[in-house]
Amino acid sequence: MAKVLLIQPRYNYVRDFAEAPSMALLILGTLAQNSGHEVRILHLDIDQVDVLTACKLFQPDIVGLTVNTIQVKSGRITAKQVRHVSKDIKIVVGGPHASLWDGEADEVVVGEGENRWLEILGGGPAIKTIDDVPDVDYNLVDLDRFCGFPPGEVSLSAVIMGSRGCPFKCSFCNTPVFWGSKVRYRSPERMVGEVERLYIKHGGREVTFQDDTFNLNHAWAMEIFELILERGLQEKVIFRMTGRVNEELVTKEYLDLAKRAGVWFIFYGVESGSQAMLDRMEKGIAVDEIKRAIRMTKEAGILAYCSFVVGLPGESWDTLRETGDLIREICPSSYNWGYACPFPGTEFDKEVTRKGHKLEVDYGEYGYGKLMARTDALSFEDLASFKGFEVKGDEELESWADFYTPICGSKRMLEGNIMEHAAFVFEVAKCVSPGDKVLEIGSGTGVLGWPLVQAGVKVVSIDYDLDILKMAQINAGVLGADIEYQEADAFHLPFSDREFKVSFSEGLIEHYSDEDIGKLVAEHQRVADVVVISVPLKGSRNVAFGNERWLTMEEWEKLLISMGACKGFIYGKEPNGCFTFVRVRRDQ
Repeated sequence: MAKVLLIQPRYNYVRDFAEAPSMALLILGTLAQNSGHEVRILHLDIDQVDVLTACKLFQPDIVGLTVNTIQVKSGRITAKQVRHVSKDIKIVVGGPHASLWDGEADEVVVGEGENRWLEILGGGPAIKTIDDVPDVDYNLVDLDRFCGFPPGEVSLSAVIMGSRGCPFKCSFCNTPVFWGSKVRYRSPERMVGEVERLYIKHGGREVTFQDDTFNLNHAWAMEIFELILERGLQEKVIFRMTGRVNEELVTKEYLDLAKRAGVWFIFYGVESGSQAMLDRMEKGIAVDEIKRAIRMTKEAGILAYCSFVVGLPGESWDTLRETGDLIREICPSSYNWGYACPFPGTEFDKEVTRKGHKLEVDYGEYGYGKLMARTDALSFEDLASFKGFEVKGDEELESWADFYTPICGSKRMLEGNIMEHAAFVFEVAKCVSPGDKVLEIGSGTGVLGWPLVQAGVKVVSIDYDLDILKMAQINAGVLGADIEYQEADAFHLPFSDREFKVSFSEGLIEHYSDEDIGKLVAEHQRVADVVVISVPLKGSRNVAFGNERWLTMEEWEKLLISMGACKGFIYGKEPNGCFTFVRVRRDQ
């Protein structure tokens, strides 16, 4: 029996959270465990362990690393540390960046590696089809430590991949480079069986189907939905998935069945609002198909999340304006954008390398959304000056209620959401006693006041959006929380001075100008003894509704002090690493 240590390196940029465990490591770990070996798995972004110490204590015979291009820096360091501990440890490197690996390694496995891994472990190849890959053993990791994917951040959350390969030829995508263009599917029975075990054995509340295009094969996908319904799993687990917008792949029948089966979120890689750009990147979709798919998805009651890429060949100020126009027209439930990243082996990387348009940096500096390449029309300086699409106020959504509709009344999602914001709520709870009165500014999903009510605190929640208030009331009812809801303007609160012990808001101030932030926090301070707010942190996850600002903790403090809103902060951080919460100090 060998001791096997499997490691996912840190990202090339700072982040102290992980949405879900590495499926690659879980598969390799399960194969090793089933073969009689002792297995440990580390995710360095959240485990925060010293690799040298971990190796000395566990004394592995084999160390396996899965490395993406955006993990190269940590991967190299980790492999070097392992080699420093002992030259007898066999270092095996795999993952999407394996073909270009230049760090320490005894063996590099390129592409799908299960059979070679079994041979390294002393056995023989046993994986002939994707259904031969074993169901993973989630006991190899602590699922409670993973925060879930935004938006929602539901705990416990896990990823299941039901297919491999993609037949499309998007110039920027490295999926065909790694998985190939032929699509292979796991059986629907295996897929749903894994969901059921995840719920029964581990209390899983959300599953992300991480297939590149879940709606490519409707017969397969709809059989999965039907099996979920047959087993009643839609009452226990919620689902998010990916999709393409092609007309033949987005039908009312498909979306309605997905909704019934508990699907609340579909990720669409829309990429651009310019037909010329879509054609240039070989996306294989039309702008009219984008409009149709987003409209139909929202009509089905499913959150339509759109992702856009900026800076592919052909990009210009005109094409960026077209994308902004599309966002305003389709009003996605939520969206994000990032600079195009020239991943190795892609046509995009080949073109910008040939033209001299790629920033010459080491792979250890790569990162999602980082500016890495220019275009014919836009210089590096031009692209760096781009601050986002001109979508202001509530134009980015038909209403905030449009965002929250898919999770309204879902107890399993609401409970997971509460757990994810537990640190923020605890900061409020530290300032109150039973019988005290607190004010929530911005009702949101209506979940944050529930633990406070349980502790005997009187909670009043205000919002200017009647649809949000209505859904917050529904959710509070589902949770059994007696919360008083009022329609009110956060800048002109209808309450007396110091009427509340605490005033708190989560995900609010980042949507306003500097001047309005000062006014908002001042109104917080007028009505309460203590103010607790949260702000999104630069360097955390790239989620956008279109008008947020993402600053460091120091930048937020400097801004609020300059606005006369406070003298200083008391810091804390939510476990998802996305937001920090701050308790505003009146004096220092």
